[in-house]
Amino acid sequence: MLQQRVEQWNQELRERGRQEGRDETRCQVAMALIQRTGLDDTTVAESTGLSVAEVEVLRDRLRH
Repeated sequence: MLQQRVEQWNQELRERGRQEGRDETRCQVAMALIQRTGLDDTTVAESTGLSVAEVEVLRDRLRH
């Protein structure tokens, strides 16, 4: 029973790590689109799976 819990916990941690990696990739792609294209926030959001609000935050970070 303990072994099953440990295995489940390990699977959850791996999945969390994979999700964080996907999220980081989305942000990197969005930043590249913002820097290299004239795309608006809505188009960047649709292209990356981020929300418009998240794209706005990234755009603000790149301006400063």
